[in-house]
Amino acid sequence: MRILVSGASGRVGTNLTKELLARGHQVRGMVFPGDPKADKLDAFDVEIAHVGLDDTDGIAQAAVGVEAVVHTACVMSRPPAMEKFTYYDINTTGTMRLLQAVAEQGDRLHRFIHISSDTVYPMPALLYSPVDEQHPRLPVKEYGMIKVLNEELVEHYRREYELKTTIIRPGAILAGEEIFNGWSSGIAGGQHQEANFARRGPLYHPEMAENVAKLEEAVRQRTDDPSKLLVNYHDREGNSWLWQRTDARDVVHGIVQALEEDGAVGQTLNMHGPYPIPFSEATPVLSDLLGLPVLDWEAPACWRYWADNSAAKSRVKYAPQHDFHRMVADAVALREGKETTVIPA
Repeated sequence: MRILVSGASGRVGTNLTKELLARGHQVRGMVFPGDPKADKLDAFDVEIAHVGLDDTDGIAQAAVGVEAVVHTACVMSRPPAMEKFTYYDINTTGTMRLLQAVAEQGDRLHRFIHISSDTVYPMPALLYSPVDEQHPRLPVKEYGMIKVLNEELVEHYRREYELKTTIIRPGAILAGEEIFNGWSSGIAGGQHQEANFARRGPLYHPEMAENVAKLEEAVRQRTDDPSKLLVNYHDREGNSWLWQRTDARDVVHGIVQALEEDGAVGQTLNMHGPYPIPFSEATPVLSDLLGLPVLDWEAPACWRYWADNSAAKSRVKYAPQHDFHRMVADAVALREGKETTVIPA
């Protein structure tokens, strides 16, 4: 097939382009004009459309003649100088522009796959775990709201134009050495702040603010660079905090399955890593590899996030292969200059 991949220079888009070409497909990659990462695609025989999500005519032209669309493009974090209206227009109206560009092709378009996000769920304040696709969408941040609005647009166009759509909800997508990041003190404050915004969840705890302040002071006493200190979080009963991370290659595998399996049509599917990673498992491994100290930290509550992949496994034979240890091994190989199957972010 000729497949349009928006956001083709991203961590998912580049790895997806590589896999689609290996499977004999033709790829037309859509990248933002002036994208500094566009040269990641130079190694591949692909058409490149330098088109922004705010360019109605450019999107329409990029969609001419394609047989499937994988929409990964999105401005994740709003730059400080960008107005909120602009942020929503690029991401949400941009998705509508792409849907409209292929709407009249509903009878022949093989698939429109929209890459959403698990930020549609209130991760620090889930109503239950593991979280499945039926969990209420209660986004805490505006990026999550963007994804909710985009999902509604995809569903509307599916009903009105009979597009064969699939919505994929991955989370914490990583490529290459990114697995080394995010195990430090910042996560406690960030998740507590979001729990306070949502006004619920285990980290919406009367002692949590004081605990975070003590943690920050403990980190300051140990290092001038918080990113150089790993934190092993657990609650008072010794239960480790859990965080599910997803390798970009597993997301690519899920997208390919959604392109090939008829059971994907009309579905919304979680696609995450094989299992949630305990901080008690990750921090000693990373400490040995990176030579970083570990601060053992007791919190008054336990943050545990993991997603239920069972619908994707059932509907499209999703089978994630990249657990924490494999991701780390590949990250080490990349750091040593060796070749791996992942293209770094």
